[in-house]
This record gives sequence, structure tokens and C-alpha cells, in this order.
Amino acid sequence: MPRGRRARSRVWIYVVDGRNWQDLADLDARGFDTWAANRNTAAGDLILMYRTKPYSDIAYVFRALSNSRRSRPRRGWPWKNEIDIGDGYRLQRAITLRELKRSSQFRGWSFIQRHGQQGVMRRSRDIVAQGYWPQLRRLLISRGGSFREHLLPQPRPVFLCHASEDKRRVRSLFQRLRHAGLNPWLDEANLEPADEFDVHIEGAIRSSKAVVFCLSRSFVLNTRYVEKEIKLSLKNSRNGRRKLVPVLLESCAVPVLLNRFHHVDLRRRGAVDRLIDVLRR
Repeated sequence: MPRGRRARSRVWIYVVDGRNWQDLADLDARGFDTWAANRNTAAGDLILMYRTKPYSDIAYVFRALSNSRRSRPRRGWPWKNEIDIGDGYRLQRAITLRELKRSSQFRGWSFIQRHGQQGVMRRSRDIVAQGYWPQLRRLLISRGGSFREHLLPQPRPVFLCHASEDKRRVRSLFQRLRHAGLNPWLDEANLEPADEFDVHIEGAIRSSKAVVFCLSRSFVLNTRYVEKEIKLSLKNSRNGRRKLVPVLLESCAVPVLLNRFHHVDLRRRGAVDRLIDVLRR
């Protein structure tokens, strides 16, 4: 159910079955997923993931990448609402239900009074509205790591989709966008050693506010981009959540899937400035 932008983000608790090893492995490896949703969650909200027994703790933090929406009927998915979550972060030391119950700061919080997870996904009031977010935020930050930075609002990335043969030209575009205050995503700049390439590429596209397709003859000839990255980028673009911008690095055909989008010819004077204006809007 798409809604207008709120004045502030909210903070929700979602649940993962502590005995479901596959879901836990996916959250650890991918840092994003499509999840059963609280219908009041909106894009930009913070999501704390609670692991049920045998853990009984808050172990992950995610950002809502979309508004909660009605689920389409499909096998193995009984829930009425779903949402895209991403920017996943695993706490260095989880916050256990036991320590929350022992702390006087959280006395009276319905979450711990109802044995943690029970009914949490159906609540209409988030942690901020319940009045327990300041103390929980301090507890999360005390766990160390980069969680303080994770709490800060970050601009959604601009994903640069390109062929490896065009790396030099795309690297120059990356620098221009970064100097303009945008948040460009480029594999050689954003991937860490041992990162699983396809998983992180998919996560970056799913969380992006825009995908810039750097078109060249090499790009068009590589069907991998057409079959995978273009189709993934097209998902959710119709509702305005993601802008798709084809740019010409050289004279070449525009892939059929991108034909309906007006392109920018980077060979023309002022074209990069025009692209920056589009991405800022």
C-alpha cells in the first residue's frame, strides 16, 4: 500500500525463525531480501530483525527499500503484505531478550512483556511511537562496529551498469558524479575482497534510486547485462522508485528493453552536467 513520504522514519521489529537456517544464511550472505511486512512500514524506515528461539535476540538491522505492498498470491507465501529490505548490517554482539528484560530502561515495553516476538509484526505503533527508541538506539550503538554510521541517512546509490571493456570511461563518470555529491556505485570502488560479486550487484541495484546504463558496442553485445541487470533494474521502475537513464558512451544500438527511456549522449558538451541534474531530481 504505497503512501506519501512521512516527516520522519519509523523503527520496526521484524521476525526471523531462529530454527530456519536457510533464511538466516541468506540474511548473513546477502544483506537484503523480500520479507513478510508490517503493513505500516514505508521506504526509509529502519527494521530490527529479531531471531526467535534458540536465540531470542535482535541480531540484524535493515533499511526498508520499498513501501509495504499487498503480496501477489503464490505458493509458499501465505502472508498478506511484503516489503523489500536491504542495507543489511549484523550486530557484532546481538541484544538478547534476557538483557532487555533485566534493564529498567525498558520496563513496561510491550515487546518484552509479550515474550519478544509474539504479535510484533501486526503492530500499528513503531518503537519511536512507543517511546523506547532513544534508549534502544544507545544500546545498539554501544555494540560497536559501524552501526552509528548505519543509522545516519545515506543517499540511495546511483548504480553504474557497464561493460568491463568500458571501465576507464565509466571510472571518469564515477568521479564526476561523486564530486557532484551523489552516491555512485561502481564495482571496483564498492566491492571488498572476497565479496560475492552477483549477490552484491543485485543488492546495489535493488537499493538504488537510479541505474545509469553506460551503453557501448561492448555492452550491447554482452547478453548478460540485457538478461539480468536490465531486467532487475526495470523491476519497480514503473512506480517511480527507481529512475533508469541510458547514456551513450559511443555510437551503438540501444537495447530493446531500454528503448522507451530517453538517453543522454555523453559525447555532447554539457551532457554530464545534464545527467547530474536529472539524478538530483
